[in-house]
Amino acid sequence: MQDRLKDLMERENLDAEIKVVNELQQMLTYRTWILPTLIINDKVVARGYFPKEEKILELTRQSEV
Repeated sequence: MQDRLKDLMERENLDAEIKVVNELQQMLTYRTWILPTLIINDKVVARGYFPKEEKILELTRQSEV
């Protein structure tokens, strides 16, 4: 999943911090118990699934505003 995100970010020339929560400490930090959890610019945007690329692009662009 992280490789797909990295490829998408590079291909679309996006400047955002994206995290995928998959470790206990991260779960505690972001108060989520559902994995995977996708975080864009410190905002939880998806829990329990990996969104399609179009949705990730939309969420990334919304977080830049």
